[in-house]
Formats: sequence, C-alpha cells, structure tokens
Amino acid sequence: MPIKRLTGFVIFLSLWAGSCFAQAPLDSLQYRQAKLKIWCETAQFIYQDYKADSLLKGLNCLNWEQFRQSLRPNHLETYTFFEAVEKPAIYAGYTSFEAKLGKLVEEISKKLKASSSRRGNQARLQSVDQLQQKLSVIVAQPEVFSESIAGAADEGVTVPPGESEMQSSNVEEAKAELEEGWGWTELLQWLLIGLSLALSGWLWGQNKQLKKELNQRMQRRKQEIGSLTRQSEAQLKKKVKIPEPGLGEAEVTHLVRKEIDKIRQQQKAKQQRMVVSASKEEGSQPKPASSPVEQEKPRPAVENHQESRNGPAGLYYDKLPFKGGFHHNQLSPQLQPDSIYTIQLMSDRPEEARFWVTEDHEVQKYAMQNGLSFFEEACEYGQVEENPSRVRNLEKGQLRKKGNLWQIEKKVKVSFE
Repeated sequence: MPIKRLTGFVIFLSLWAGSCFAQAPLDSLQYRQAKLKIWCETAQFIYQDYKADSLLKGLNCLNWEQFRQSLRPNHLETYTFFEAVEKPAIYAGYTSFEAKLGKLVEEISKKLKASSSRRGNQARLQSVDQLQQKLSVIVAQPEVFSESIAGAADEGVTVPPGESEMQSSNVEEAKAELEEGWGWTELLQWLLIGLSLALSGWLWGQNKQLKKELNQRMQRRKQEIGSLTRQSEAQLKKKVKIPEPGLGEAEVTHLVRKEIDKIRQQQKAKQQRMVVSASKEEGSQPKPASSPVEQEKPRPAVENHQESRNGPAGLYYDKLPFKGGFHHNQLSPQLQPDSIYTIQLMSDRPEEARFWVTEDHEVQKYAMQNGLSFFEEACEYGQVEENPSRVRNLEKGQLRKKGNLWQIEKKVKVSFE
C-alpha cells in the first residue's frame, strides 16, 4: 500500500537525518585537523630537504593561526608555496573530506616535483614520493591526529614555553569550528526532521480519512442491500400468498389443494374459450353448458390424446432448463417471480414450441442478481457490459418434445443492456 511505503520512507529519512546531525560537525573538525597535519609535515619536509633543520624550531603546528604566523617569514619561500597550493579551486568538484585531502596531497607532491632544483636529483624526488606516502596515511586515518591532540592535553604533555597558550587557543578554535559546523548542518537537519514530522502527520490524516470514507461506503451499501431485500420480499408477498407461520400440516395441505383446484378451473375456462373461438370460426354455435357433468364430458380421442401429451396451446413459464431442456411437468401457466423463461406451445405443431426470456422487469432483475448463471444454458449472447439492468430478446429459441422433456433445439439470442 502507498501509505505504508511513505511511512517507511519517513522513518528512514528521520534516522538518516539524526545520524548526519551528529556526524557532520565531528567530520568537519577531523578534516581541518588532518589538513593542518598534512601542511605541517610538508613544511618540515621543505626545511629538511634544504638542510635547514634550524628552521624547524620556529614552526608551530598547534592550530591554523599559529601555523600561518610561523610561515609568514617565508623562509625558503615556504609561505609562498603554501599560498600557491592552498586555494579553493583545487577542491572544486570534490564533496567528501577524504577526496579533498587526497587532492591536496596530490597537488603538494606535484608542486614539489615541479621544482627545477629537484628535477635533476633522483634522491630528492624519491624523498618527495616518501612524503606523499606519509601524507596518504594521514588521509586514510584522519582521526589518529585528532586523538593525539586530545591525548596530549589529557596527559599533561610538556610543551615549550608559550605553547600552553597556543594549546588553549587551539582548544578555543576547535570549539569555534564545532559551533560553526553546527550552524548550517543543524538548520538542515531540523528542516529534514520537520518535513518528516509534517509528512507523517499528513499520512496519518489521509489514512484516517480513507478509513472514514470506506466505512461510509460500506454503510450505504448495507442500506441499499437491505432496501432491495425488503422490496423483493414485498413484491413476492404481493404475487404469492405465503402461508402464515405456525400453520399445521393439514392447513398447509388444504391451501395447496385449493390453489391447485383454482389453477385447474382457470385451465378449463381457457379451454372452453378456445373451443368457443374455434366454433365461431367454423360458423356453428357452441352448445351451451347445461350442467357441470356435460362440461366435463371427454373430447374426441384424438384431441384428448394430444392434450395429454403436450397440454393446451398457449404460454407457459419455467425458471430455467435442466439437462438441456424444460420438463413438461414443471411448466406453469401463471407468471411467477422466478419465471425467467416464457414457453409457447403451438396447436398446429404439437411437437414443437418456442421460448424466450420473460420481458417482465422484476423477473429479469431477479435473474441478474445471480450473474449470468440463469442464461448460460439456454441463451446466446455476445460481450456483456458491467452490471447490466435489462435483457433484450433478439431471436426466439426453438424446443422439440422428446418424451416429457422439451429439449432445446435452438437457443434464444439475447443482448444485455
């Protein structure tokens, strides 16, 4: 999740800022002391290389100010050499302290070898190489020099007269350097820490807002589902009379039989209307029904045989096919809430029938609540859009009677909208 990744980044940034905050001033102090050590060794080398060991007594390497003052007499043009090399330009492009010290050692060695008095003397050139190796050790271990200064102060090492004040000034200079180093680094680190805290607060607020929106969406979804469920139950109660809970077995059986008798009476009335219609077409008047006994007289053998096999022509309904077709005994002459398919039996072709998806909106809505499972076996359709709300019949399907099964001979072609 993006919020978790951002949180991890904030923690890493805070730890990194804290480590840099503590390390930067110390590295800066070690860098300045190591550079002072390199120049002190270089000045000593120049005096010794020219056999002027007496000048070593005037060289003061306790701090930068004293070191510069001891070079200002410019014996053997040592101060000129220092000013020619120690320029900001030689450090351009180098970011780490180690790289800057290495560049300084390289420039010192190059400058010493460029002297006309040394170029013709192989021994003096070799001594320059030895000096370069010695200075490289200081570059690799700058902390050794800073520890030696602190150790000398702690152990009370004897120094020449006047050098105690120099050591004090060196300590004061180190403190000033430390305070100076804490200026821009402290500002940068506190800025990073502030940004980290602000980002953490923003992420926390975003996470809280997302959880709140998610809970609201879940509540709305639950309310919508509950409303749809109540509507479906109300519609089912209107179309189907559900027995009240607590009825006994005898009462339930009585209600079922009553419904069956009602359906049979409706079928008989429909058959009578069909007979009257056929009689009118032939120009003859239908015989009045004198009594219930006469109404229930059997028809000719051929008609009775046809109706016993297929039932009267007309519209019937079923929920879904089973094993490739619709079972004849499961067909209902009345539309039910789950009557997904409408089946038309034809009197002129008793072995054939047509069928299609029921056009009723509530029935289609009930069918599509379960995805496309009710349409897979009996329908042909193309690409389906997400969350369709309506089924349109493009071409009716064909059924053929085989025993008690109306087998699907041609599927219904539909489209979902």
